[in-house]
Amino acid sequence: NSSSRETYKTSEAEYVENKMYNPHASADLINLKIEILSQLVDAGMEDLQNEDYESAIEKSNRMLKIQSTLPIAFLIKSNAQFQKGEIINAYNNAGKMYSLSQDETYKDWHEYMHEEMSDHLKDLMTTNNFSAIQQICENAWYKNDLTNFYQALAHYYQNDFQKAKKYFSKAKSYLQTEQYLQAIKNNVNIPNPF
Repeated sequence: NSSSRETYKTSEAEYVENKMYNPHASADLINLKIEILSQLVDAGMEDLQNEDYESAIEKSNRMLKIQSTLPIAFLIKSNAQFQKGEIINAYNNAGKMYSLSQDETYKDWHEYMHEEMSDHLKDLMTTNNFSAIQQICENAWYKNDLTNFYQALAHYYQNDFQKAKKYFSKAKSYLQTEQYLQAIKNNVNIPNPF
């Protein structure tokens, strides 16, 4: 019988302390994160000064777990990796740092790493270590004229002219690009200038 049926009744809401949205708790959490990040930055910079590069990298990784887009963490990590001789890692992290914040604070290190990578690739060209050049350029996170030009040279001097042409066409800021493209077209060999 429909008159004897019991209908669904909701229970009364119960307020539980600290379980609902609390803007003060959010602000406290943000302040705690800022404090921890500040301490990690200071400690990471101190590690760099003390030449404890593994510790600096570890602190950078901890910073990035808290905030994955923190440019200073990539700066510390890049610097430590460079000091350890890990050129590709240092170059990649410098690029990541600069992509996150292009202000003057980070520009100098980014440009420095670009020059260091350029010198490193030139050194590899002098020893005809084309496979190392290819590996570096393929593992660069941010492809640019530098990596495209040296990737093209590595393919050119291994007689892979099809790939060389592809990469030379992406490295337009290098004046030698046209010379190499013309040489490929005319089937002319250019000796390694390094």
